[in-house]
Amino acid sequence: MPSEQVSTRDERTGALLERTKVRGRAIRRRRHFRQSALFAGLLMAAVAAVLVPTHALRLHSSTTKVTVPGPAGGPVPQGFEPGSTSFISTQIGWTLGSYTCSARPCVALLRTADGGTTWGAIPAPAPVRAPTGELVGASAVAFADASDGYAYGTYMNGGDASILWTTHDGGATWHLVASLLGASPFFIDNLQVTSSHVYMQFEGWNPTFIPGTSLPEGDDGHYRLAWSSARTDAFTLLVDLGTPSYAQPGADTQTGSVGGYPHLATVEGDRAFIVGNDELTIFDGTRFTSTGLGQLASDPVCADTIADLVASSATDLVAECGRGVGGGSMGARELYGTTDDGEHWVRLPDPPQAPYDDCGLTDAGQGHASLCGTSAGGSVLFVTGDFARTWHTGLSFSGDGGAYFGDLQFEDPLHGAVIHAPGSAFSSTPTAPPVLYLTSDGGFHWWPVHFDSR
Repeated sequence: MPSEQVSTRDERTGALLERTKVRGRAIRRRRHFRQSALFAGLLMAAVAAVLVPTHALRLHSSTTKVTVPGPAGGPVPQGFEPGSTSFISTQIGWTLGSYTCSARPCVALLRTADGGTTWGAIPAPAPVRAPTGELVGASAVAFADASDGYAYGTYMNGGDASILWTTHDGGATWHLVASLLGASPFFIDNLQVTSSHVYMQFEGWNPTFIPGTSLPEGDDGHYRLAWSSARTDAFTLLVDLGTPSYAQPGADTQTGSVGGYPHLATVEGDRAFIVGNDELTIFDGTRFTSTGLGQLASDPVCADTIADLVASSATDLVAECGRGVGGGSMGARELYGTTDDGEHWVRLPDPPQAPYDDCGLTDAGQGHASLCGTSAGGSVLFVTGDFARTWHTGLSFSGDGGAYFGDLQFEDPLHGAVIHAPGSAFSSTPTAPPVLYLTSDGGFHWWPVHFDSR
């Protein structure tokens, strides 16, 4: 497809960035929340060798609080430990976690309006009694904006079913979603939000083990993708993704198709990107279009596993391929990028080849990107600030028992957040103390958050 290089001013940063005009329109980078990435700058560097000046260090936190709708913040509970975090700007964010109490689960939700300098407790979703009799609290949180948020927790067999809560008043009240499109109980595989919508991939529930499959009692292996306006809980079915081969009677393994079974990979604006069965399928808010995976299908590393697929604009994507230690390849990694909805892919510089399984990929734009990995021996977060020409270790923990990183996210090229050992906040057998880290220089330096309500 013919294209031309154009310069356009990014509306948030004011920086002149190179963009590619595809199908007669300029591609602009848009902000996206919850693990979606802004990798356009990285890809443009590989294609056009664009150079962006280094940024000066700025503080993540601020002494000036912004006004946030919702309840006033109260004292932080004693012994609070972070398990999930969600920022919608460099100043406004929430952290869900547990605290010291006599009868678990004891769940607290904190909010900051000054970039993490101070925190106040607001109402958290109240734990509910599951059909199994378990008392279930929320363990993950995602906010679309200052008013609309989502939280969920899991139960049964260590997490085969989910409980979902929503708020539309900034956390003053939370509402229990009893069923999803008729499925109850249900299991949330993937929940992602933008400033306007929430996308959710989920499964139904089986009361008994299905002979001849690899499914335990609990999830039914039937994947659906639903969405809703972030302002309501009116979920509708986008697509029935069906049942992957490994979950069908008589089969115990996944097919060898590129991308594996179809699944929601990422969202950007009103677009959802679904990868699997040798195809990339894009939902643009009204219709679906599909394309083959091109060079990814012919690359043996990508054909084995597409670990992450992230979007930086309506048409710009980056895929991280690699088997990880679980596949016996000692963490082989490759990066590919596209600026035309996956019709053509470009090989990008390889990230670090370390013995880690993938646990997240983001791009803050302007050449700043991060990826994390974990193994039984420890966890590491790699960062780049020069369009992947060089990578550096931003955070590293040895001997953490594979505690991994959670909720890796950036709100601009410099400001990001991540939690190390997030599962420990809700576990009776923690692998390492959970800690929320913030950065203000693109991930090269991080500092731990000490929660208080000064």
